[in-house]
Amino acid sequence: AIKDKKSNLQDFVKLDKLGSAFDSFYVQCRKFMEQEMKNQTLFDNSVIKQYYFNHDKLTWLAEVKYSMIVFQNTGLKTIDVKMVNDGFLYTTKNCDINKLYKKARYNSNSWYQLDTGHKKMLQPVFDMINTFGLTTNNPLMLYNHQQDRLYIQCKDFNKKLCFSVTFEYGSPTHDFDDFWEDEEVPASSTT
Repeated sequence: AIKDKKSNLQDFVKLDKLGSAFDSFYVQCRKFMEQEMKNQTLFDNSVIKQYYFNHDKLTWLAEVKYSMIVFQNTGLKTIDVKMVNDGFLYTTKNCDINKLYKKARYNSNSWYQLDTGHKKMLQPVFDMINTFGLTTNNPLMLYNHQQDRLYIQCKDFNKKLCFSVTFEYGSPTHDFDDFWEDEEVPASSTT
C-alpha cells in the first residue's frame, strides 16, 4: 500500500470542473430526484432514470439508478449517479501517480483512495448528498487513472441509505453542429 502523502491531484486533473458540472446537474435535477426518492417502487424495481441538463452551453446526461441492496445484513436504498467526466480526469504524462493518493485499494495499481482534502473541489456532490440526509464526514473517494474514473460514496446504516456518484469516461451528449461555423475556403488560383 502507498503511505499517506499530501496530494496534488488538482495539479493534474480538473476536479473543480467536475464539481461545477455536478452543480449544474444538482440545481436543475434536484427537485425531480427528491420526488422520486418518495417512490419505493423505483427502488424495488432497480429503475434507471436519465436526466438531461445544461452546463457550459452543452447538454449533458446523468443516469441515476434507484435500487435496493443488502449490505452487511442491512437493506439499503441506493442512489447511484453516473456522469461523464468530459476529459477532466485525464492525467498528464509527467504525473507520478504514486505520489498523489492516500493508499492503493487492494494493492492494485489502478484504484486509489483519495484523501478528504479533495472534498472542497467537489463540494456540489457533497451538498447533494447532504440534501438526502447523509453525512459526508467520511466519504469513500476512489480514483482510477487507467479508466479515467472517479467514484464517491457515502452510506448511513441508520438511515438505510447509500448515495454514490461516478464520473466515467465520456463527453456531453450535445449536438456539436451548432458550434461549428462554415469557413470560407479561398478560391484557388489557376494559372
